[in-house]
Amino acid sequence: VSNVDITLQITNLIFLIFATAFFKESDLAKQNTTLHAWIMVCVIGLVLSYTIYSIFAWIHGSLKTTPLGKAARIAFRARDVMTHLAQMPESQFMGLASKMLESDRELLKSTTDMLVGVFLK
Repeated sequence: VSNVDITLQITNLIFLIFATAFFKESDLAKQNTTLHAWIMVCVIGLVLSYTIYSIFAWIHGSLKTTPLGKAARIAFRARDVMTHLAQMPESQFMGLASKMLESDRELLKSTTDMLVGVFLK
């Protein structure tokens, strides 16, 4: 049960209490019906505002990337880069690889070892 559902049910209860106030018919003329109406309108207005806010918060939350989504995005990007490298002509690949610094080659070696260990078990 969500907070919005509970809030709407409580609002319904408040609305019913004020709409069907337990007054004797002879006492109705003495009651301030305008005050009851304003209370009901204010409660409904607050609840509708909260409901709209909750809906937008839910939409905003659903658009955020989850940790799984972030990991998937990184994995797919890495796969796209590897596919692009696999389709690159060997002479171009070797020409670019020869320009790499030693620290980059060590990083590439450790990354390759990790990829083999994770994806090519």
